[in-house]
Amino acid sequence: MPGINQSLLPDNAAVSAINCRITSGALQPQYGMASDGSLALTGHNISTIHRWSVGGNDYWLRFQDAVSVIRSPIADDSYSRIYWSGDSRMGGALCYSYTPAVSSGGGTEYPNNYYKLGIPKPTTAITASLTSGSTDGVATEARAYVYTYVGKLGEESAPSPPSNILICPAGGATVALSGLVVDVSASTGREIEKFRIYRVATGSSGNAEYLFVAEIASSYVLPYSDTKDTSKLSESLPSINWKEPRENMTSLGLTAYGVAYAASGKIVCLSEPFFPYAWPRDYELTCDNDIVAIGHYDNYLIVGTKGRPVMITGIDPASMSQQELPIIEACVSARSMVSMGLFAIYASPNGLVMASGSSARLITEGIITSREWSAMTPSSIHAHQHRGKYVFFWYTDSSNKGGVIFDPLHPEDGFIRISGYYVAGYRDPQTDSLYLIDSSKNLFRLDADSNSPASLTWKSKKVVLDRPASMTAARVLADSYASLTLTVLADGATHHTQAITSAAPVRMPRSGRKRNWQVQVSGTDTVREIAISETVTELQA
Repeated sequence: MPGINQSLLPDNAAVSAINCRITSGALQPQYGMASDGSLALTGHNISTIHRWSVGGNDYWLRFQDAVSVIRSPIADDSYSRIYWSGDSRMGGALCYSYTPAVSSGGGTEYPNNYYKLGIPKPTTAITASLTSGSTDGVATEARAYVYTYVGKLGEESAPSPPSNILICPAGGATVALSGLVVDVSASTGREIEKFRIYRVATGSSGNAEYLFVAEIASSYVLPYSDTKDTSKLSESLPSINWKEPRENMTSLGLTAYGVAYAASGKIVCLSEPFFPYAWPRDYELTCDNDIVAIGHYDNYLIVGTKGRPVMITGIDPASMSQQELPIIEACVSARSMVSMGLFAIYASPNGLVMASGSSARLITEGIITSREWSAMTPSSIHAHQHRGKYVFFWYTDSSNKGGVIFDPLHPEDGFIRISGYYVAGYRDPQTDSLYLIDSSKNLFRLDADSNSPASLTWKSKKVVLDRPASMTAARVLADSYASLTLTVLADGATHHTQAITSAAPVRMPRSGRKRNWQVQVSGTDTVREIAISETVTELQA
């Protein structure tokens, strides 16, 4: 707990704790880092990794940018689609890939193939002309046509401008349709393969709507002849209010209700449920400050901004509500935002903010002050969930960096340091394994190698005695003594260091009487108790 004076810490708290597990009540080492090989990214450092499993095969997607990745919201998606934001290779557009494109082409720096998400609407109207059927003396109807683009996987654009209005006989008409064009700006970076044609019709209620006429390949030799009577049409145009995603959207995520969310400047953007390529502008909400990151839990979105956080509530994107939370804690790192099921956490200038229910609070208050927190350069933090804990890494410079494990449900446990620094990570939800990658692109799993426990270091609070004393004996009770070293400090200087090989008391040299004492243990054994005293007899009492 770096925000508390060393002599005022709780009795079981530490000045430092590295690679420790304390949930059992004893002091245990974490398991070691399990090596999982290395990942290449030619010419670039890796900032984001994501494990993509499909068809019994695993592929490690890796990105040079800090991207946010989501899976398809469609159950049993045969294409196993995957989406992400923040990829500079596509100019900041939302991207996607799928089976087999992500791994096809022979490369191993996945994704091999990727595309812009969402399709702009056509800008050229259909030309319609009556080629068969007379309007003399028969019932007539007015027709207008639109068309949409359809991607390889079935994604559909908003409709084109309407065609010219055509007066046709109510039955037996043939209309020639031409002028359907794939705009170059729409096709770049996308896989547009088809047109869908709709025409306007008036239903029994008197309301006009566009109904599906036909789907044709984008390579179809026009004109297309529409011979269908209105009575044969039934499917309505679904995408009339759909839009492609905005440019430079960030913080892509997905709620449990199939709604994708992302940020663009001060705007929270929401997708059509289960259609992550369709982003109606009517669903957007605007914040007072620029958005840094968005997290979610249950039916809440927590929006970390450069000012107050904003809470957005609801299930249906057409009727979401928002409110500014009564806490002035800006989000200083987009990569610090972690959605953890019942709550979300992000880094602020003063510590970690936890949003839960309909409120938010500074959860590290009383553990660390803004002075110690700023030394960890919170703007550099990237964080991950691991077994209910919030694991984060920070970087100031090459000699001032590190990682921390923090339990949001037990903040009184404080910060537990991790040996080493890692540039990116990925939590596998199926195994709850946290994969980490270092600056040399070596891949590891945190706390995973039970055969090689990590070497822990635990340094106690500073115990201030009522009167100066000379400590001459020490004892450490441990489950084993394979690798265990005790260091005793007096008035801030090392008094004695010794390898501990049994539960028997050890003697320490006499020295002048000191008032301030600390103990430190390091090694791979589980420690239950550490004691020092003025005499061996006191330890045996």
